[in-house]
Amino acid sequence: MKTCAFFGRRRFVLLDYDILCDVVERLINDFGITEFLVGTHGYFDEIAFGACLRMKKKYPNIEINKVITSPRYPDKHCEGGIAGDNYHPDYNFISYPVEDLYFKVRIIETNKYMIKNSDIIVAYADELDHVSGATRAVKFARLRNKYVINLINNDKTIAEYQLDMVKKEINILNNPPKISAELEARTRPIIEQYAKRKKVKF
Repeated sequence: MKTCAFFGRRRFVLLDYDILCDVVERLINDFGITEFLVGTHGYFDEIAFGACLRMKKKYPNIEINKVITSPRYPDKHCEGGIAGDNYHPDYNFISYPVEDLYFKVRIIETNKYMIKNSDIIVAYADELDHVSGATRAVKFARLRNKYVINLINNDKTIAEYQLDMVKKEINILNNPPKISAELEARTRPIIEQYAKRKKVKF
């Protein structure tokens, strides 16, 4: 299963919903993403969840997992307001082993678990805002050599360019160009090391 996780601001999200939907659809069609991990702590999470639900109608085989920081997390999408007490046919609730941590630390550690279990990250983060949790998540993802699509510019062309660059890099790693035997012997260890760091699965 290939997985995408979302990270973004809690407030002040100026993002065209259709751009996000187009990105999600391309991830399904061009990258084989079948699982989406969505948080429950902000406006970007809400619109990402909405985009995934829209795509679920078109691609019923995808899996949407709402990631909660506590099994007893109150959620507005649940009858009775408790995630663990309800089932919905279009999405699931999952959590990671962070229950015993302080509330804010739970969010940070949950984000790390989501990143570790993902292949691609879709973000809405100002990477110069060092206080933002979304920015910290993006930086952690880059340190883990994950592919990051940042939609902070709210521009379809830039989003498409980022997706194209990721796809091109994956293709090069999986299908390196033919070179002379001597040059291949010199560069193969470098390519293999980089591919191993990226954990290419595509």
